[in-house]
This record gives sequence, structure tokens and C-alpha cells, in this order.
Amino acid sequence: MNEGRRGTEMTDEPKSIENPIHLEYHIRQHVRRRAELVAKEIKPYVTSKSKCVFYVAGGCLAGPIADIDLFPGPADFPEITAEKICTSRNATTYKTGQHPIQVCNYRYDSLRKLLESFDYAHIQVGAELTFMPQSLDPADNFKTVKPELSVTRADFTDRFILAHTTDSTWYCGSEYPLSSMIRAGKYQKKGVLKRSGYIKAVLNALVDVLDRGFKDYEDFKDQLDAVDLGLVPEELEDIETANLAKLYEHLTKDRK
Repeated sequence: MNEGRRGTEMTDEPKSIENPIHLEYHIRQHVRRRAELVAKEIKPYVTSKSKCVFYVAGGCLAGPIADIDLFPGPADFPEITAEKICTSRNATTYKTGQHPIQVCNYRYDSLRKLLESFDYAHIQVGAELTFMPQSLDPADNFKTVKPELSVTRADFTDRFILAHTTDSTWYCGSEYPLSSMIRAGKYQKKGVLKRSGYIKAVLNALVDVLDRGFKDYEDFKDQLDAVDLGLVPEELEDIETANLAKLYEHLTKDRK
């Protein structure tokens, strides 16, 4: 049973277009500006006694912000001082004065690998944030330097460029294909997935669900605990009444 990211062949991906250097430059500048706005919004809630490098990625940099997803980077993750709403297996959600912050547990070796793990092309975008705590500057008569949260790098995949320039998206494979299949409806409603693209996304994600396999029932339920769905524990309990156990039995019947 393959529990890793399958990497579905993207036969429904739009034909490649020329990507001049100036196009990539302008997209990178746009992403950086979006990331700086996000950093400004979350800065009051970020604190640490040491330097922290972490990532912001996904939908909050690609379109209208519903929530802000933060991911661990190579260094320690900072403390979030906002009110905690809920904690799931894969994320902790905090309430702020503006958009909710989700601190996700997914850890990858680099920002690029994190972006490549995202299931739809139009959200494969992110930025590296660096938090510097309050300190004393010996070069300036030990003047107090206030904490800083800055954008140190913006990144995105070629898929994101293509999705951005064609105003479309497509399913790219996922570690949580059942979640991706459910989320396809959201993207169709937003108009990012056209009708044919929606059908392809659902079918490709379904194939990935079957190919992935499951270690056990808890592993199967974990598919519905993906950060992307944003379900709180009470909602997950309610969904368990939807014949999940029976669906799990059908999906695993021929594998036992």
C-alpha cells in the first residue's frame, strides 16, 4: 500500500505557455507583496526568544484570504499568542482580529517540496518568513531593536505560473486524495475549476484514493482530518455517522 504522495500524471494540465523571465519576475513580486501583507497581519501574534524561519503558503497567497496557513521550516517554530480555537491531528487553529491562523504540522525539507505536495496547481505558492526577536544592538550603543517579521523569499512552481496565467487549476496528486476530491467542489464553485476540470479532478483523486490504500480505519479517517478541509473535532464526529465504516470496508475488501 502506497501511503506517500502518488504524483498523479497530469494529463489534464493545460498546454505549456512560454514563461519569459519578466513574467516570472512580476509574479514573484506580486507573491512577495501578498506575503508581506500576511506577515504584517500575523506579526502581532508571533513571538519567540530566538530566530525562527517558517513558511506561509497556499490559498492566502493565491486569492481572497479565508485563513492563513503557516508551516514549520528548518528552524524552531514561533509561538502564536492568539486565542486557540481547536486542535486536530494535523493543525492548530487560532482566532485573530482578522483571518484565522492555522499552524500546520506538515514538515518538508524545503519550501519548494512543501509547495509541490499541494494538491491543486493554483495554490502551489508560498513564502519564507523570518522572525527576529527583540535584541540589543552593540553597534548602536546597545539600542533596543524591536522584533521583526520579514519575508525572506517567495517561491512557486511552474504549475502555479501556468495556472496563474491561464486562470485555471487542476489536480496534481495528494497525500490526502479523499480530502482533495471533496475540495474539488469548492474550487468549481469559485470558478477556478471548470466543469470538465472538476470531473477530471474528482476521477483522478478517486483513483488516488484507491491506489493509496489504508493501514487501518484510523488511517482512513485521517483523510478527513486534512488541514485543507478545516474541520473541527465536532464536525469530524458528525461525519463519522455517514457510513464511513461501510465505505472503508468496501475500499479495503479486496485488499485483505
